[in-house]
Amino acid sequence: MKYREIKATLPKDISEEFNAFLDDLQTLGYYEILFDPTIPKKGDEIISDFTNIKIYLQEEKLEDELKIIVFLKIHAPDSSFTESRIIETNDYMTAYQEYYKPFAIGNFTVIPVWDKGKEITDRQKHALYINPGLAFGTGHHETTKLMLDRMSVVVKPGMRILDAGTGSGILAVAAGILGAKEIVAFDIDPNATNSAEYNWSQNDVSESSALFLEGGFDLPEAVSQDFDLVLMNITYAVIHANIELIAAIRTNRILMSGIITERREEIISEMKEYGFDVEMTEEYNGWTIIDFIKKEKV
Repeated sequence: MKYREIKATLPKDISEEFNAFLDDLQTLGYYEILFDPTIPKKGDEIISDFTNIKIYLQEEKLEDELKIIVFLKIHAPDSSFTESRIIETNDYMTAYQEYYKPFAIGNFTVIPVWDKGKEITDRQKHALYINPGLAFGTGHHETTKLMLDRMSVVVKPGMRILDAGTGSGILAVAAGILGAKEIVAFDIDPNATNSAEYNWSQNDVSESSALFLEGGFDLPEAVSQDFDLVLMNITYAVIHANIELIAAIRTNRILMSGIITERREEIISEMKEYGFDVEMTEEYNGWTIIDFIKKEKV
């Protein structure tokens, strides 16, 4: 079987909107390249206002490739670039391995499953094994880094946690590793939930249980149970569109990222209307995490 692989270079400040567009397009998947040797670095930081994203489509989906090109020409006519090629199944399954290497963040070392069993230098307290495949959540994106770092502080053994928009399941797995007792995770993409279940199986989470569901914020399992913490690494557009459902979740704490810094005050204002105060907020490279605490017990 053959696939269409597109490499897109675009300004970081439109990446949130572009990712939302790719989600709506229902591509086979996409991931951000963070270890591109052609990009200069200063220490651990990439010196660039641009990002590179690889996108995968069925071979016959030329129309979708054209839609991607048109989107970029409209939103970044002088500062975006695309190139594409047709690849075989084996290339499709392993293309991201060239760029995905073990790295440390917070109390975790995120390790690709194909490196399982290898000796990893610079190991942190917890090994977190991920096959990023084509679901969002490799750990490289700024918002995922912010979430993992904060989770190392706020997730406690025995917690019941809801992971909204689980993607690759990296946050659900991290919660299990940190001792959460029960995790309910959902995503509207069935490929994501399948990926999340696989990644869960590759980690030492024997003391925890997880339920991965296809669906959205109106799932019965999301609205009818009490949670100690809700994890939400999704875009502002999705949060804004579902704000009433989010506010109705039976929890006193929501850890929310996926928000560009320019939208931070908007989402804080919206959440305050539903009784949530800011416990902590942090910005990294244009992205924001907000730890919301409800004023009163639910």
